[in-house]
Amino acid sequence: MKKILVSLFAVLAMGIAANAANYSVDEASIDAMIEAAAEVSPLAMESAAPAVTDVTIHIGSNPQPIVAFVLSVIPVTGWLACHRMYMGTSPLAVILNIVTGDGFGIVYVIDAVMLLLGVLDDNIAPYCNNPRWWMWADII
Repeated sequence: MKKILVSLFAVLAMGIAANAANYSVDEASIDAMIEAAAEVSPLAMESAAPAVTDVTIHIGSNPQPIVAFVLSVIPVTGWLACHRMYMGTSPLAVILNIVTGDGFGIVYVIDAVMLLLGVLDDNIAPYCNNPRWWMWADII
């Protein structure tokens, strides 16, 4: 009960301290800022922008072993299968990981161990663009 009363008192005190009468608006400063502003049109911004030739996003084109391992070990990114998305696994396998809690934790541990071995060998090619949920089943 004490915590509730202290919380209510704190909210009331902040409400009184943040009263609108404590603030003022300097109209002259606002007018000066608007007068000094420059008008920018979308066409002017488009012509000043550098030309972009390739706008394709390459996901999983050349994943680094250490990045995949770190993504698999961090609990939040590991359970959300970010390492699998990074390596280009099929969306179905990623969804299956998320729904089953990374295979009830079993797939989470095996993924981390296999990617650690991939870091040591500097080769995670067998796991990249692998559409299967058990991407390491052929290697074991």
